Amino acid sequence: MLRNRLLYYWFLFLFLSSCREGYTPPWGDQIAGNTYCQNLLHYTEDFHDEYWFKDEADVQNNVATDPNKHRTADLLDISEDPKESRVYQKVDSVPSGTFVFSVHLRSTPGTKGSFAIGVEFRGQKRIWNKEVVELSDDAWTRASVKIEVPAEGEIVVFPAYALIKGSSLNKVYAWGAQLERITSSDENAGAYCGNEVLLGSTSSEYTFIR
Repeated sequence: MLRNRLLYYWFLFLFLSSCREGYTPPWGDQIAGNTYCQNLLHYTEDFHDEYWFKDEADVQNNVATDPNKHRTADLLDISEDPKESRVYQKVDSVPSGTFVFSVHLRSTPGTKGSFAIGVEFRGQKRIWNKEVVELSDDAWTRASVKIEVPAEGEIVVFPAYALIKGSSLNKVYAWGAQLERITSSDENAGAYCGNEVLLGSTSSEYTFIR
């Protein structure tokens, strides 16, 4: 009985220590139910963190409720210089393969329109892809964009990429960014691998809680 209680409190401690906003496990598989999930980004629910670079852009932290009804969604504001504004994160030493970047987006109250996200590969050659998605203020939309990586290099993801052709919104709510490697271009983004994980018996083993 005492042993079971000690194990319970130990796992509770690990759970609470890992359940903080922005927590992302290191590279390696993470168990989400019975499937494996790997999010290569850091601070996936905190765009205000220094891991996210801001060029002519402003981020307001925890100003709206996320898809799970918690107040952890951020406001991405590119209104200061709509043609040059960007919010982005870099991931080094990515192997060749197919990758998909996804992020949950919603327009601010009383607005609707289109918004651009992007992903770029920087290696011996540079490859760029973008998606323009339609957003409303009454529901979250999970936007995604894919890229084929020919060799090892750097991937840069852009949850906000200025006002390019086809986009009209310069302020949106954002939550739950994810970059993952997929097996083929026909595969879509997997279940969001967020910050609520439970460490297992090794440093690379994680159990997805939510």
